Amino acid sequence: MKRMFLLIGMICAASAGFSQDFILGGMCGIGSTVAEEANVDKQDLKLTEVFVAIFTEESTLLQLRAGRIKTRIADPTQMDLNYVSFTVNYLFDNPLGQYGLFAGPAYYTGKISYPNPIQPNTEPIQQEGHKLGAMAGVEGFFPLNQTFQIYSQISWHYIPLQVRQFTFQLGLGLAIRF
Repeated sequence: MKRMFLLIGMICAASAGFSQDFILGGMCGIGSTVAEEANVDKQDLKLTEVFVAIFTEESTLLQLRAGRIKTRIADPTQMDLNYVSFTVNYLFDNPLGQYGLFAGPAYYTGKISYPNPIQPNTEPIQQEGHKLGAMAGVEGFFPLNQTFQIYSQISWHYIPLQVRQFTFQLGLGLAIRF
């Protein structure tokens, strides 16, 4: 009997969710690190991201994102991080589509290796981490038709690992609106 009530409750919750507008999308991008230390070089990064979003109101979007940030060029300093984030977006309409601001917490996992600043001729320092950080930015949805949209994003990630703490990315992709 408990299973029946649980099943009925799940169906009712799902039906309320399906009456909303959904967006599925993905993008690729490039970026760079912003390091606080003067002796740390900027790093060229590549970014891939997929997301699912639901409109809670006409101009408010809740988005679940999963992505990867990785070093583009072979270098002594390497970054390979996966992330999952939950962001809230506030969108504004314009004649070309919708654009807006987003922000939210993000969970980063992966590794960073960098040269030892004290003993430069030794093995690089490997740092693996599972940290809670944040991401924020500006994004836009530009419709091609009623279903498909071009998706663009300028994002900032706060990654609380020792050497690389901030990254900045620019991305472009495709979104499908249901």
